[in-house]
Amino acid sequence: MGSPNEATLSGMPSELQVRIMGELDIDSVRRLSITNKRLREVCRTHEKYINFTILQNVINSLPKGVRPFAVALYAANHTDWKAQWPLPSLPELYNNIHTFGRRYLDRNNWRLPIERKEATLKLVSEMIPEILSFHAIVEEWTLKFMNLSLSKVERHEGQPPMAPPSISEITRIQQAFYIREIARELFPFFIGEPGPEGVNDMPFDMFWHYFAPWENQIVAGIDEFFHLRYNEIYLAGELSPTPQGWEAENYDDFVNELGGWFIKYGLRHLHEINDWDTLINSMKEMFEEDEQYDPRPFRKIHYSVNIWAGCTWLRPTEHDITIRTLGIDHLMQRFTPGDSGPIDSWFFHFVYESTTESPLIQFPTLADTDSRWWDRARIEATFPNAMPTMEDIQIKGTVEKAGTYDAGPYVLSSDPDFCKEIGY
Repeated sequence: MGSPNEATLSGMPSELQVRIMGELDIDSVRRLSITNKRLREVCRTHEKYINFTILQNVINSLPKGVRPFAVALYAANHTDWKAQWPLPSLPELYNNIHTFGRRYLDRNNWRLPIERKEATLKLVSEMIPEILSFHAIVEEWTLKFMNLSLSKVERHEGQPPMAPPSISEITRIQQAFYIREIARELFPFFIGEPGPEGVNDMPFDMFWHYFAPWENQIVAGIDEFFHLRYNEIYLAGELSPTPQGWEAENYDDFVNELGGWFIKYGLRHLHEINDWDTLINSMKEMFEEDEQYDPRPFRKIHYSVNIWAGCTWLRPTEHDITIRTLGIDHLMQRFTPGDSGPIDSWFFHFVYESTTESPLIQFPTLADTDSRWWDRARIEATFPNAMPTMEDIQIKGTVEKAGTYDAGPYVLSSDPDFCKEIGY
């Protein structure tokens, strides 16, 4: 038995008890609350403060650059406005996009977008395991993506083994996995009225204004990575008996059906699929349960914006105005550049693709896909002096490695009316 002067948790001032409980996990606090009457009363009185503190600590345990996206994905999973079929009115959808974006996706001065008064035991008990378990999945897929990407460059370019990814590179890819999953949750299919160039997908474009165009390019790289992944699954399946009722006769059919399955279940469930039969049976069950699934215009696999400019951020000032713009200054202010590698790579390719009809072959052969996420130091070490900076392209007006040409028209300007039009 302890001496009368021995300190115990139940004998401490309530302020200290609350601080200690805030450093525990939810289950430990639950167990403490049934220890004695005084601790139960402290837990009851300060429940939301304790819950909120525990939630903050969990979010802060994630990489800093990932935190907004982890919370945004949880919100996307549980929002009631995500694109439904039949579609809501477009003005309503625009408003929902900006309400969601301003609360969860604005990274300037970001803080946990949940008020202390909202931190109920139910919310926190649900939110913490969902966020932590999915982040573990993102970490694993990030490693797979980086290993494949770097090994392709080493083989194709005859490079020696490359340096391990930096913290900034790892965080950058993790962000892209989160962005892709948020897009899948909120925009599972194309939205808008058909036009001469396909469906006018303006709500999806507006959503992408909450991300930088270089982030869009990394997500596009992940889209390509999953194409390869699906092909591996398909080839593995060719060695297995085909289940009765399976209708995919070739790879394209398989990708379409698997893409539809991914729309519903996402990365979390793809991660759980370990064999061909389990996947095929899951896909069959989904289509049997929902006969109306196929007619909808699902995105299937691609969750990035399919233009180098990165949605409607930029346009060349002296070319046909097919892309509206918010301006390069607005773009750089809105997204803290950090390492310049992804920005310089994106801008170089944006200018190159806008000024030539030939494919990009002079500059790093695989830069179009596999070096989008690299730090500038890795680009320089792998391809010395191969790529100018964004400033060099605009100031000098030439890109030597891609051939000499005038980049003067690609000094980008703003379109203030469009800023207002889309809600910025």
